[in-house]
Amino acid sequence: MSVDDARVVLQSVGGILLVPLHGPVHEELLSNLGESLLGYLQRQGARGVVLDMAGVEVLDADDFEGLRRVVESAMLMGAPVVFAEIRPGVAAGLTMLDVDDTWVRAVRTVEQAIALLR
Repeated sequence: MSVDDARVVLQSVGGILLVPLHGPVHEELLSNLGESLLGYLQRQGARGVVLDMAGVEVLDADDFEGLRRVVESAMLMGAPVVFAEIRPGVAAGLTMLDVDDTWVRAVRTVEQAIALLR
Protein backbone atom coordinates (compact mmCIF):
# COMPACT_ATOMS: atom_id res chain seq x y z
CA MET A 1 0.00 0.00 0.00
CA SER A 2 1.44 3.38 -0.98
CA VAL A 3 1.55 6.45 1.23
CA ASP A 4 -0.87 8.18 -1.17
CA ASP A 5 -3.46 5.43 -0.56
CA ALA A 6 -3.64 6.42 3.11
CA ARG A 7 -3.27 10.19 2.77
CA VAL A 8 -6.05 12.36 4.17
CA VAL A 9 -6.64 15.91 2.96
CA LEU A 10 -8.66 18.35 5.05
CA GLN A 11 -9.91 21.56 3.45
CA SER A 12 -11.79 24.26 5.33
CA VAL A 13 -14.59 25.92 3.35
CA GLY A 14 -16.28 28.67 5.31
CA GLY A 15 -15.95 26.89 8.63
CA ILE A 16 -16.98 23.53 7.17
CA LEU A 17 -14.38 20.83 6.78
CA LEU A 18 -14.32 19.12 3.37
CA VAL A 19 -12.65 15.70 3.34
CA PRO A 20 -12.33 14.07 -0.10
CA LEU A 21 -11.73 10.32 0.10
CA HIS A 22 -9.97 8.62 -2.82
CA GLY A 23 -9.17 5.06 -3.72
CA PRO A 24 -9.85 2.06 -1.59
CA VAL A 25 -10.97 2.59 1.98
CA HIS A 26 -8.84 0.43 4.29
CA GLU A 27 -7.73 0.27 7.89
CA GLU A 28 -4.71 2.56 7.48
CA LEU A 29 -6.77 5.21 5.69
CA LEU A 30 -9.47 5.05 8.38
CA SER A 31 -6.84 5.39 11.10
CA ASN A 32 -5.30 8.42 9.38
CA LEU A 33 -8.75 9.90 8.77
CA GLY A 34 -9.71 9.58 12.43
CA GLU A 35 -6.42 10.98 13.66
CA SER A 36 -6.36 13.93 11.21
CA LEU A 37 -10.03 14.80 11.51
CA LEU A 38 -10.26 14.58 15.28
CA GLY A 39 -6.99 16.46 15.72
CA TYR A 40 -8.27 19.26 13.49
CA LEU A 41 -11.59 19.42 15.31
CA GLN A 42 -9.82 19.57 18.66
CA ARG A 43 -7.49 22.38 17.54
CA GLN A 44 -9.81 24.50 15.40
CA GLY A 45 -13.32 23.10 15.45
CA ALA A 46 -15.69 23.16 12.50
CA ARG A 47 -19.35 23.81 11.87
CA GLY A 48 -19.54 20.40 10.23
CA VAL A 49 -17.73 17.85 8.10
CA VAL A 50 -18.43 16.78 4.52
CA LEU A 51 -17.04 13.39 3.52
CA ASP A 52 -16.75 13.55 -0.27
CA MET A 53 -17.03 9.91 -1.39
CA ALA A 54 -16.71 10.56 -5.15
CA GLY A 55 -13.30 8.87 -5.27
CA VAL A 56 -14.44 5.68 -3.51
CA GLU A 57 -15.40 2.90 -5.90
CA VAL A 58 -15.76 0.00 -3.44
CA LEU A 59 -16.69 -0.13 0.23
CA ASP A 60 -17.17 -3.29 2.27
CA ALA A 61 -19.09 -3.73 5.51
CA ASP A 62 -15.98 -3.60 7.73
CA ASP A 63 -14.74 -0.37 6.19
CA PHE A 64 -18.24 1.10 6.40
CA GLU A 65 -18.22 0.28 10.12
CA GLY A 66 -14.83 2.01 10.40
CA LEU A 67 -16.34 5.13 8.82
CA ARG A 68 -19.18 4.96 11.34
CA ARG A 69 -16.70 5.07 14.21
CA VAL A 70 -14.95 8.12 12.73
CA VAL A 71 -18.30 9.86 12.14
CA GLU A 72 -19.51 9.17 15.68
CA SER A 73 -16.26 10.54 17.12
CA ALA A 74 -16.56 13.73 15.06
CA MET A 75 -20.17 14.15 16.13
CA LEU A 76 -19.19 13.74 19.79
CA MET A 77 -16.80 16.65 19.23
CA GLY A 78 -19.72 18.77 18.00
CA ALA A 79 -19.24 18.44 14.24
CA PRO A 80 -22.14 16.93 12.30
CA VAL A 81 -21.03 14.82 9.34
CA VAL A 82 -22.67 14.62 5.92
CA PHE A 83 -21.69 12.18 3.16
CA ALA A 84 -21.73 13.47 -0.41
CA GLU A 85 -21.19 11.99 -3.88
CA ILE A 86 -21.66 8.34 -2.90
CA ARG A 87 -21.40 6.34 -6.13
CA PRO A 88 -24.43 4.28 -7.13
CA GLY A 89 -22.37 1.06 -7.13
CA VAL A 90 -21.15 1.71 -3.59
CA ALA A 91 -24.70 2.41 -2.39
CA ALA A 92 -25.99 -0.73 -4.11
CA GLY A 93 -23.18 -2.83 -2.65
CA LEU A 94 -23.87 -1.63 0.88
CA THR A 95 -27.57 -2.34 0.38
CA MET A 96 -26.76 -5.87 -0.78
CA LEU A 97 -24.57 -6.34 2.31
CA ASP A 98 -27.53 -5.25 4.44
CA VAL A 99 -25.40 -2.90 6.57
CA ASP A 100 -26.91 -0.62 9.20
CA ASP A 101 -26.98 2.78 7.50
CA THR A 102 -29.36 4.51 9.89
CA TRP A 103 -26.51 6.71 11.13
CA VAL A 104 -25.68 8.04 7.65
CA ARG A 105 -26.71 11.53 6.63
CA ALA A 106 -26.15 11.80 2.89
CA VAL A 107 -26.85 14.15 0.01
CA ARG A 108 -26.09 13.95 -3.66
CA THR A 109 -23.47 16.70 -4.09
CA VAL A 110 -20.77 18.42 -2.08
CA GLU A 111 -22.54 21.74 -2.67
CA GLN A 112 -25.74 20.35 -1.11
CA ALA A 113 -23.77 19.05 1.87
CA ILE A 114 -22.12 22.42 2.48
CA ALA A 115 -25.47 24.19 2.20
CA LEU A 116 -27.01 21.73 4.67
CA LEU A 117 -24.29 22.43 7.24
CA ARG A 118 -24.41 26.22 6.96
